[in-house]
Formats: sequence, structure tokens, C-alpha cells
Amino acid sequence: MSLGRRKMSISKQTKSRFRKSVSIITSAATIVVLSGVALVPFGASADHSTAHTIEQLLAQIAALQVQLQALQAGTSAPSTACSFTRSLFLGVSSGDDVKCLQTFLNAAGHAVAASGAGSPGNETTFFGSRTKAAVASWQAANGVSPAAGYFGPVSRAKYSSMVAGGQVPTTPTVSPSPGVPGNVVVSLAPDNPAAKTVTLNASSETMMSLRFTGTGKVQELAFKRQGPGDTNDFLGLAIFDGLRRLTSQRTPSSSDGTVTFINLGIDVSGSKDLKLVVDLDGTNNNAGNVNSWQLTNVKLDSGTASGFPLNSNNFTSAGANSGTINVDKTGSVGNPKVGQKGAQVSEFKITANTEAAWVRRVQILQGGTVKNTDITNLRLEVNSVKVADGTMTSDGYAVFDFSTPGYKIDKGDNKIFKMYADLAGKKDETIKYYVDVASDVFAVGDQFGLGMKPTIDTNFDDSSNTHSLTLQGGVLTIAFNGPNATNIGTKVTDQVLFRF
Repeated sequence: MSLGRRKMSISKQTKSRFRKSVSIITSAATIVVLSGVALVPFGASADHSTAHTIEQLLAQIAALQVQLQALQAGTSAPSTACSFTRSLFLGVSSGDDVKCLQTFLNAAGHAVAASGAGSPGNETTFFGSRTKAAVASWQAANGVSPAAGYFGPVSRAKYSSMVAGGQVPTTPTVSPSPGVPGNVVVSLAPDNPAAKTVTLNASSETMMSLRFTGTGKVQELAFKRQGPGDTNDFLGLAIFDGLRRLTSQRTPSSSDGTVTFINLGIDVSGSKDLKLVVDLDGTNNNAGNVNSWQLTNVKLDSGTASGFPLNSNNFTSAGANSGTINVDKTGSVGNPKVGQKGAQVSEFKITANTEAAWVRRVQILQGGTVKNTDITNLRLEVNSVKVADGTMTSDGYAVFDFSTPGYKIDKGDNKIFKMYADLAGKKDETIKYYVDVASDVFAVGDQFGLGMKPTIDTNFDDSSNTHSLTLQGGVLTIAFNGPNATNIGTKVTDQVLFRF
């Protein structure tokens, strides 16, 4: 009984100290806000370091409040065990692993933000400057050097050791607020690109990044071109979810510069980020043309969408073209068998012209009769070395993500990519992989740092010309395996007469 009372006493004492700590920090932050923010002008000359300090204090308060609420409820602070298979860093990393990292940092007392995007319960999939600062804070507190905000192998090893030591609970308890059913608010995402100069023929250029918050199904998005450019500057526009192209490419109306994407069926529950990605026309685009895009309308299957119109930043066409890449079908691929593991299903070559290429994304369509669910464990190899893993989407695309900066092909050089997969399916079903849209093969040039225009071999751009594979049935062989001829008695049991 005395031991139980002692535990209860310690628990109360801990809560009391925790409340005092939050009170002290809150008071300190209030003093800073009252004495500092009032003196900071709302202009370009504002003291950025002071504002950043205040933001850090508010973020720490938010994290402490989450932990205090957990203590008051008699539970542990919310956190999660994550699976990190790559390095995460500023500006280029995005995905569910980034969101899991933010959730962990918030629960560990190194809050990404005090409120809004990145704050406890509102974690995002984008690794921005706030995430970098939170990682650096966690690194400094846990002896990870340098504490630079780069979540690489050393940090991942430290995190894994914490998981093994029971410092990170394996059940996540923080999740985004589901929002109001049937209502979605759209805003510019944190990674919305700044104004920039682009080459005349830039490929896969993100011009607008949008965040949808709430609950609903987005069915239609409408955009309108703005600025002293021209609709002929664009080869096509598409909506992307991360690396995945969700729509076919559209061209803007020559009369009013509008483009509309319909029948999208994109579910929003909490938050969802989408990108407007364009291919520029190096033939018709002119140097000095300035283009931007305005989101003019969002339609849901039911309910209300708000927050628009929204405008992108300006993109100015330079007087130069990016380099180009060629994508060609190569080699001869044999017919695989049903049930075969690691079967080769495609082969193609990428050539870098006029500047070196960093391959970032390959998305190719399967146009055969085999079911998409019967193709698993996709991978690409160059010279028998794996360079990317792939996933098969429900609508038949194999999507390969080359971790930033990508797979490099030197200027004037080429690499042959062989694609492998595990196969199920049925005898006589077919497999036909090809490039559906040229810019689905995305490479960034090392000279201009922009997407290189791809040209696809006519033997690799539709299902009638690509490698056509037919699944073969397995071979069942029955053979005699003894015993040798011999005499046997007349009164025996369980005598083996034939093995096969």
C-alpha cells in the first residue's frame, strides 16, 4: 500500500512541475510577444530572428501542452513508430514517412509548428524549413552530430535505437482532424513554387501546389492562364499526387486560356496535396513570356468547396532550351511463366542529350490482359544493380521513384534499364509495358536544373509496338523414383511398390 501511495505522490508531483513549466514558458513567450512583436514593423525590415525565436517558443508550448494533456488523462504523450527507408531533407522530401517524422517530433517535444500546418494533429507530408528546425532540435537533444536538420543514416540509426529501447511507442495516437463532412477548403501548399525563370521547353514543371483540407470528394478543378504569355506556350497540363500523374494532359483553351479537369474522384480526409504540372512548348514558347495560373473553381461530389480563387506565382520564359532525353525500347524479352519470381517484363534505354540527366521518375503503363494485382515487387536494374523500386497502381501504371537527386546519366551517355516483377496470373495472359505520356519519364538537367524534354521511341509509346509478353504455363514432370525390382514376401504390409 505504501508503494502505491508513493507512486501516486510522484505522479501528482510530476504533473504539478509540468504545469509550472508550461506556465513559466507561456509567461516568457507572452512577454516576448508583447515586448517584441509590437516593435517589429510589418515590412521587409522586420527582425526575422526575433520572429523565428517567438515561433520556436510557441511551438515548444504547443508540444508541452500536448504532453500535459496526456499526463492529465493518465496516458503517454502521443507518438508513433515510423519506417524510414531513405534520407529526408529540406525542400525535396515528401511522403507519409515525412508525416510520420513530424508526428514523432511533435510528440517528443520538438514541435514542427505551434499551429496550422505541421502542428500536433496537423502534420503534413512535406519536409520544409520548420521540419528541418524541429529535426535539428531533436538531434541536438539526442547527441546526433551535426545537428543540421538533415534526417540521414545517423539520425535514422538513432531513431531505430530509441524504438528498440522502448522510447517510441508503436501505436500512433495523433491523427489529423477529419474536418467538416462534405466541406473542403483549398489553399496554397507550403511547397507552392516561388516565381522563377524557366527554359522554353521545360518538362514536368510544377506551377502550382494546392492543399485541400476537410472531408469530401473533389470531382472537378478549373484553372485559367494569367499574364502576358500565351496559351501556345504549353504542350499540356496535368494534376499530380506526388510523383503520380492522376489525369491525362489537357491543353488550355485558345479563346480564354481555361483548362478543366473533370471526373477526378479524389478523396480528401484531413488534408490532401495536389500539383498542377505543365510541359512547356519549346517550339511556340517565346523568351520573355510570363505565365501564371489561377485556380478558378473546385467542385465536390456533394458539399461545399471554398478558398478559391488562388493564384500561382509568375513563370518567365528564358531564351534557352533545356537538354533533352530519348527513351527507346531495347533488347529482347522472353515470355515469363505463371508464378515466376523476378521475371523480366520490360527493357528500355534512356539517353541524355546536351546536358547530364538526373532521372527522377519513370511511370509506364501496362496495356496487356494480366490483372494489375498479379504484378508485384517491381524493380528497375542497370547493369544488374537495382536503381529503383516500383509500385503498381490500380489503373495499371508502374511508378518508379528515384530518390533525390536521382539516377545520373552523363551528357551524351545512355543507360539500359531492365524491369523485373513477380508474376501471378493465368496462362496466355499478356504483359505490355509502354510510355503513355512522354513526360512520364522525368529527368532534371544538371545545367539548368529543370525538366528535360523527353522523346519516346515509336516502338515504346503504345501497346501495339512495345514488348509483348505472353504468360506460359508451368511444366509438371513425373518421373520414376524406385524402388528397383526385387522379390517380396507373400505376407507383408506397407510394402512400397512405386515411387515417383
